[in-house]
Amino acid sequence: MPISRRTALIGTSRGAIVLAVGVPALAACGAAAPVVAGVSGAAAGWLAEFGNEVRAEVAAKAVEGGKWVFEKLWENWSKPSSEMLTKQSVEGFGFYGRTVYGHAVPGTTFVSLHRARAADLASDRLACVRDSGEFVVLDSWAWKGVLAFVRQELGDKEGDDRLHVLQLLAGTLMPHGAVTPGKTPAETVSWVGYPTNHGGGVEIVKFTDGGTAKVMVKAFGYYTGGYGQATSHTFDLK
Repeated sequence: MPISRRTALIGTSRGAIVLAVGVPALAACGAAAPVVAGVSGAAAGWLAEFGNEVRAEVAAKAVEGGKWVFEKLWENWSKPSSEMLTKQSVEGFGFYGRTVYGHAVPGTTFVSLHRARAADLASDRLACVRDSGEFVVLDSWAWKGVLAFVRQELGDKEGDDRLHVLQLLAGTLMPHGAVTPGKTPAETVSWVGYPTNHGGGVEIVKFTDGGTAKVMVKAFGYYTGGYGQATSHTFDLK
């Protein structure tokens, strides 16, 4: 089915570009306890919010046949993204979002994955694809944890203070290699871990405490309280 190639380019104060495209389908073969909240329930709105929080630039647009056209320095992501989308379609995530974002450091693109055309915050996945061919796919609870961690650390910071924190988070929180998933035999606890650009990586754990679903995010290269002391936040998962 043909996909609209209509785009909207919007410049930002820091030089980032937003590129909106049509929603394509994949081919069939193809400080009190913080709450994970504030993500828009509107269709596909959560990836835009995620991209805005981590200051990602738009990286690509979709064209006919599930192919990808990557802009400028993002061209190397075309092949690994296509391979990732084919694998995800086999796992039941046969649709991807209308916008693809990219973060230059580390070099990663962000793609939203959906079971159906409409976005569903309870199940949507976030794929983080590197130009080297590796990709990390985070289930909804994991990327919500990452987003909550970013927002917790940014707080009410503004201007250069906000930018400096984001630069640090890019190297110590964003995926930079293959994910290691796991779960307990009874599936009461799930976790994923992945390396980051520097600092020892990230662990994300989903569990239940007193009947409340929670997610804990621990960034080993993002220090609190002294050098070498990893930062850990736990959020209620909504």
